[in-house]
Amino acid sequence: KRHSLWNNLTFDYTIVYEDMIVNSNVNNLRR
Repeated sequence: KRHSLWNNLTFDYTIVYEDMIVNSNVNNLRR
């Protein structure tokens, strides 16, 4: 269970990180 929990946390972090990159790219394009 610990391993699956860690996988879930890493997966969520990856999603958030990718969203941040996409948002920053969009902001740069709007400039």
